[in-house]
Amino acid sequence: MALNTPQLKTDLEDLFANADLDPTVLASQWQTVLATWAKTVLPATVPATVDAAAAALSGQLIPIFSSTGDPASKGAAMDAAFQTFALGVGGAMAPAFVGTPPASPPGFVAGLAAQPVPDTHADAADVWGTKFHDWFITGIATPPVGPVVPWS
Repeated sequence: MALNTPQLKTDLEDLFANADLDPTVLASQWQTVLATWAKTVLPATVPATVDAAAAALSGQLIPIFSSTGDPASKGAAMDAAFQTFALGVGGAMAPAFVGTPPASPPGFVAGLAAQPVPDTHADAADVWGTKFHDWFITGIATPPVGPVVPWS
């Protein structure tokens, strides 16, 4: 199966509408949404390795969600956390492929500064789901023999 971005958008809408303000719980909610989505990437991944990458993401998100920093600083930290997550997903493609994560971050710095802010949770989920999808498909997977495969 390929990346199930429509389901990601549904899950993000639910997350945005029902997000727990406790940083640990919120990070865990993001962990669940991203792990579920990333396990649908092609080439196929080892689910337990994706789960580990998502757990690491959650650990990085807790201090970000706990801070009162400015949106640009939070955005940069979120971009770094998601880049690390993508690196873990790339590692989950082994041994069949060497996964190389997207070269640039998903764009939290610009996204958090964007105006106007989406009007509804559904609008925000559509914006961020598309952003994540467009970012993730720039990752590549290299097999031992044959052409490089884009993540899809």
